[in-house]
Amino acid sequence: MVAQYFYDNTYFFDYEKKCRKAGIDVPIIPGIMPVYTLKMTRALSKICGTQIPNSLQQKMDKVAAEDKAAVLNLGIDFAVDQCKELLEKGVSGLHFYTMNRSHSTKEIILRLKQDIL
Repeated sequence: MVAQYFYDNTYFFDYEKKCRKAGIDVPIIPGIMPVYTLKMTRALSKICGTQIPNSLQQKMDKVAAEDKAAVLNLGIDFAVDQCKELLEKGVSGLHFYTMNRSHSTKEIILRLKQDIL
C-alpha cells in the first residue's frame, strides 16, 4: 500500500500504527513529494490536506519563488532528511511523487546512496 505524501513523518508513523492495530499487515510505503515549486507545494497541500510543518514553511519563506534552483535544492534537502529518518526507522521502501520532474528524485536517491554506502 502506498501512503499519501506528507512532509511530517509523524503523520506516516501514526497512520502505520493505526493500520497495524486494525490488522492491516501489508507493507505500507510512504509517499514522498519533494518541493518542486512553492506555488505547487502550497496548492497541492491545500487540495490534499497535507500539512506543511513549520520547519519547512520557514525554509520556504526564506527562498524567492523565482529562484528555481534554490527552491529545488530546498526540496531535495528536505526530502533527503525526511527519507533518511524513514529508512532509519525501517520503512520497506519509498514512493516518490515526481510530477514528471525526475531531477529532484534522482538527486535524492544519489544522496541517500552516498549516505547509506
